[in-house]
Amino acid sequence: MPYLVSLLTAAAIPIAIASPPRLETQLGIAHIGGLYSFSDTDYLNEGAAEARKIGARCIKVALSLDTDNPSPKLYALNSRWPSAETLEELADTSYFRALFSRSFDTFILNAFRPGRSASYWRQEFTSEDERAEEECFASLTRYLLSTYRNSHIKHLLFKIGREIGHCGEISILIRHRSHPLLRQ
Repeated sequence: MPYLVSLLTAAAIPIAIASPPRLETQLGIAHIGGLYSFSDTDYLNEGAAEARKIGARCIKVALSLDTDNPSPKLYALNSRWPSAETLEELADTSYFRALFSRSFDTFILNAFRPGRSASYWRQEFTSEDERAEEECFASLTRYLLSTYRNSHIKHLLFKIGREIGHCGEISILIRHRSHPLLRQ
């Protein structure tokens, strides 16, 4: 009998069922390193425009200056990339400024610091490497959050590392408007 009472009591508790998010918030696009284009528009922004046309509100792109596949190599089609020494300089190019002005809510940035192979950490990851990585991404984060402080961007997500089996894929989610790095 106590079991029956428990079932009846549980049945009387109202349960709120959330409706699924709108389709456009469910769709995200990864746009990295294609080998063809459909127009004369720079490849980075051509892909972003196509992603928005189909309703995507989230895009994953490479913002990287690693020695293996830097962003200017991955998005070379219909582009003339200026020289960039830092990730902030790369993010400040006309190509990335145009990308960040597009109406995506979330940008996932596959990022590697300048001047190193993307997979250098597989051989060795020293305390100096750790300090340099932290400094590089803190600086990039401050730049992006201060530059786009009053924009439509809701989230920035850095994906650092490609192999899940080795050091893992580290994700840093930054809620745009109130991140503590803006205060530094």
